[in-house]
Amino acid sequence: MSNLKERKKKARERAVKGKILRRRAAARKKRKYEAEIERDVVKNREKIVPIINPDKEDARKHKMLEKNMEMLKVLEEEYKKEQEKRNKLNKDLEDKGCFTMEEKIKHIGNEATKEAGDNTLIEKTEKTLRRLHGVDLDPIE
Repeated sequence: MSNLKERKKKARERAVKGKILRRRAAARKKRKYEAEIERDVVKNREKIVPIINPDKEDARKHKMLEKNMEMLKVLEEEYKKEQEKRNKLNKDLEDKGCFTMEEKIKHIGNEATKEAGDNTLIEKTEKTLRRLHGVDLDPIE
């Protein structure tokens, strides 16, 4: 019996030793491959030419920045014009006695219906304001 146990023990030891040797071989192979790649990179580093010429890249970036600045200036001018229109409209409404948002909306609606000759727009505006804000509005004369 002890002979059988010793054979099994030796077989297990051989299996474990085989696993260890295979792991070591795989690790050695991986290190060898990485070292080979590193040698190739170092050897060919001088031969590698940048794909993009740095001067051309800088010029391209500069052109893009100038183009973006022009677009931003145009957008800024457009924004300023819109702000001036809004400020003028708010000032006109405040001169007419409309100070709250609801009063301003109501007044603009009244003017639009006078131009269109239709009262449904005023009614729709009032219903929308009541529904959204729970506000009862008195007609502005």
